[in-house]
Amino acid sequence: MIANGQLTWETLVAHVLVIGDFDVQAINPPIWTLVYEARLSLLFPLIYLGVARGGKRTLVTLGAIWVAELLYTAARDLELIPGLFPDPIRRTAGLSLTFFIGALVARHRFQIIGWMSTQRRPVLAALGVASVFVFMCSFGYDWAEWTTEFVRHVAEYVTAATSAFLVALAISLPAPARRGVTGFFGTISYSLYLVHQVAIMGVILLFYGRLRAPGMWLVSITASIALAWLFYLAVERPSKAASRAARMQLAKPEK
Repeated sequence: MIANGQLTWETLVAHVLVIGDFDVQAINPPIWTLVYEARLSLLFPLIYLGVARGGKRTLVTLGAIWVAELLYTAARDLELIPGLFPDPIRRTAGLSLTFFIGALVARHRFQIIGWMSTQRRPVLAALGVASVFVFMCSFGYDWAEWTTEFVRHVAEYVTAATSAFLVALAISLPAPARRGVTGFFGTISYSLYLVHQVAIMGVILLFYGRLRAPGMWLVSITASIALAWLFYLAVERPSKAASRAARMQLAKPEK
């Protein structure tokens, strides 16, 4: 299914353009998240306005949209209604909840930090551990494939909520030193997510049957970390620098 050599020009071009509807499993499955992030980034001005200027009515309206999406998905699972909306549009609307939650955390970050500062460390630790387990279990790939689409969407919403708490917890605690082993893995974490499956599949294609399982694990992990570091240097860090430079340029007052 992955890296089988059956790639068409249409698939390759779609991977470059990112925001189209294409076979995300063909080369690197984690790219599916970039597809939705690209679409939602185009909608982010509306998300910003909804959070920054919208009141309770806006939030109620958005909540109604997400409830309607869940009910529609449930009706589809039960074959009560035919497919009325293209799947990319419906999934983009559903996953926009994650962006809205992130924007809400950003808007109310000072209130969040204030609330966190009043809580005892054991309480925050307990909530943090609970959020990690809920996050892992609510979107676990070991069971997601055989559940209904409705259940998977509910799990995604739960994942978004627990992610918001983990972000809130992170911004409320003193920032750790960005050095050492933990600092290194924090730096490459996003790149590691994006490229790990490419590295693992490459190792399987090259060494399956030639190495025992422990050796495959060791080579796969090493290759994933090395590829993530290279990807960070070649793609992620330059992209962040370019974004920062463009933002600073736009922020300069006109003469």
